[in-house]
Amino acid sequence: MIDGMVEQWILEDKKNIKQGDVAFIPMGTVHASFDDPDKDVKLLVILSPAVGEVGYELEDVSEEASQNGLRSN
Repeated sequence: MIDGMVEQWILEDKKNIKQGDVAFIPMGTVHASFDDPDKDVKLLVILSPAVGEVGYELEDVSEEASQNGLRSN
């Protein structure tokens, strides 16, 4: 995290990531990042290896039962 703060979820674990912190998310792991829309955030994100026909691919699982209530827990 370069500047600001993000609420980082990795599976069902939550951590607030702030300036100077690092989060490692293993390949294929469901994760979500939330910020305060009224505050600026600067992240350095490294995605490796790039897979798929067009490089990095996103799979939206936010509507799945195991994920859609995560923040309300």
